[in-house]
Amino acid sequence: MSELKTIIFIEDDPLDFEVYSGVIKDKYSHINAYRFDLFDMDSFRKFDPTETLLFLDINLSGFDGISHFFNDIKDSGYTTFVLTSSDNPQDILKAKEAGISSYFEKKSGQEEVYLQLNTIISFFNKNKINASKNIDAKSSLFYKLKEKDDEVFKLRSEVSSLRSNDLYPGVNSQLSLDESDELFIKIAKSFSAGIYIYDLNKRLNTYMNEEYTTITGHTLEEMNSLSSDEFISFFHPDDLQAVLSHMEQVSSAETDEVFKLEYRFKHKNGSWVKLLSLDRVFDRDKDNAPISFIGSFFSV
Repeated sequence: MSELKTIIFIEDDPLDFEVYSGVIKDKYSHINAYRFDLFDMDSFRKFDPTETLLFLDINLSGFDGISHFFNDIKDSGYTTFVLTSSDNPQDILKAKEAGISSYFEKKSGQEEVYLQLNTIISFFNKNKINASKNIDAKSSLFYKLKEKDDEVFKLRSEVSSLRSNDLYPGVNSQLSLDESDELFIKIAKSFSAGIYIYDLNKRLNTYMNEEYTTITGHTLEEMNSLSSDEFISFFHPDDLQAVLSHMEQVSSAETDEVFKLEYRFKHKNGSWVKLLSLDRVFDRDKDNAPISFIGSFFSV
């Protein structure tokens, strides 16, 4: 059974590599980190593809990273994830079309990098474990994770496209509020993800789709009737600090960056549901301060 032993950054910025490699050295002593400006098969022969993950920046000096993947990396046997500063929806779609299954935006803080790496490494290892057991793809955990990862890609692309085209309901919308709400709800219902909008001033959810209730068992009315302490108690104690840090990052974000987190949430029946969550600022006031954020989550 192979587990991740090497992470290679195809990255032209030594500072970005320094941040990530520092966290890897501190938190994952069994994993070695290396940086290359470009992929070169002769240089990579010493790395076992079953134990190696490539992080590919898509904005390399003089190169389009996605084209580099398609032309030089795709058939090499190395698992490749995009790790970039770009949240351009066209880049997300290009990566998907090239055959890259996961797309992550770079983080800056050590705790953010650690949480992101934890998710990525866990996904890589589960992928390899299931592949080594030769389990039928459609019944394996890998299939389920891959399916959810595809939905994350799809949802991020839709959200980024809507934001870039000013189609969110709000003061900057080119549509009327009713038209924009109708568009958003139609999109929300098309995904098998729990989706909500949280108002930071009112401290309650102003929207939850049907899948939110399907996944957690809780309705909008039930969630909004909870006190702050009651709401916090629905997060697993071992995940609570990470959740609070995550919410603080989202609610104070100066950009429309998407923040990703895995955590456990208490179902209405008392069981714990493991969720993969994506959150970003949804609307801002005239001073550009966040006044609401949109969240989406999948059961994993």
